[in-house]
Amino acid sequence: MGEGRKPQILFGFLGCEPTDLPVSTLVLSSAFNTTSPRGWYRIALGIVWAGMASSSIVFAEPAPVDLALIALIVLLPAAGLITLSRPLLVYALLWLLVVAGGCIGSMSAFDFGVAAKQVVVTFYLSMASVVLAAFIARDPARHITLIMNAYLLAALVATAAAFVGYFNLVPPLTDLLTEFGRARGTFKDPNVYGAFVVPALVYCLHLGFSGRGATAGLALAATGFLLLGALLSFSRGAWSNAAVSIGLFTLLSVLTSGSNRLRLRIAGLVVAAAVAGTLVLGIAIQSPAVSVLLTERAQVTQSYDELPNGRFAGHEKAKALIVSHPLGIGPLQFGGNYHSEDVHEVYLNVLIGHGWIGGAAYILVVLLTLVLGFAAAFRRGPAQALLLASLSSYAGAVGEGFIVDTDHWRHFFLLMSIIWGVYLANRPSRAFGAAKASGASV
Repeated sequence: MGEGRKPQILFGFLGCEPTDLPVSTLVLSSAFNTTSPRGWYRIALGIVWAGMASSSIVFAEPAPVDLALIALIVLLPAAGLITLSRPLLVYALLWLLVVAGGCIGSMSAFDFGVAAKQVVVTFYLSMASVVLAAFIARDPARHITLIMNAYLLAALVATAAAFVGYFNLVPPLTDLLTEFGRARGTFKDPNVYGAFVVPALVYCLHLGFSGRGATAGLALAATGFLLLGALLSFSRGAWSNAAVSIGLFTLLSVLTSGSNRLRLRIAGLVVAAAVAGTLVLGIAIQSPAVSVLLTERAQVTQSYDELPNGRFAGHEKAKALIVSHPLGIGPLQFGGNYHSEDVHEVYLNVLIGHGWIGGAAYILVVLLTLVLGFAAAFRRGPAQALLLASLSSYAGAVGEGFIVDTDHWRHFFLLMSIIWGVYLANRPSRAFGAAKASGASV
């Protein structure tokens, strides 16, 4: 058999012709002696899973998840595993405006290096979100399930580490896994750890709502495990985030359920989860250290928030700077230069650092993602319940942005990717530039 016939037979076996495949896939196949587009798809799935499964390991930066995301930014488009569309380009354009605003603001920064690094990170995270959204859109149910299963594993690992540190199970690791008596697990900050756990919590509820028997029981057990971890982070933001996310997910699940029987099942599981949560809280407060810190952190405001150099005074200074510096002062320039600490309010923070244009683009992309998410939430489909879980977690994170800086939280960008991916999959496709739908299907 001639050499020229082998590729034709192989492509026929895969159910496609060479001319149907994306040019980028054919180039990569030739370069690496790999003729199967499924091979690149499996590699991509492996990197996505590995990146999400390691996403809780953030002792230092760049973290393992950063390396995986950078690889995906290159691999997914090059292998023809994403499809561009006009809404996706709008999403990318808004992020580029945020980045452009940061570049302009950085020109007047006290520390250009710090500001520039912050802008680069924003660029990388936003482009990773765009690429992941396009990848998710190709097969939402399968891709989101893969991502969230790996994410759940990461959250369980981080929470196990948080317990090891908080309960001093391995004394040499206590300082590494806690901060000021608060559990932080494998993160650098208890607030980020607590917020990271929330999407996994909501995903566990989704598994409980949709599962049966042992699956639902394991999901509820994991919910209690993660709930205790979030509690021990003593993060007011994470607590409020969890309350909003869980409440919204329950409401949306009831509204979109197809039968009264399913609604009753959801109600029963919510009651069971509430009882489990109460038991977890009751057990936790038996410890004097937990009880004291829990009472202190449960206050809406802390005494230091109202000091002349506290958070509220910082907000007022930030508002004045936004008015007087329309081009921005550069990212991470407020704390230490204009005030004793950072703004701790992401929308003010971005408006200060990225100027009016970059700040407005950021707020617009956050709100647009919410609107598109709710628009897609009531459309039937295999990914509907997964979208509800991600949308609810995203809404909680959007609310938490009013009390903390969330602009570089990796899971925040991931949730946006999921919402945009499902929205793109549910609209009539007008793909261009990347793979034809028939050619790159895997």
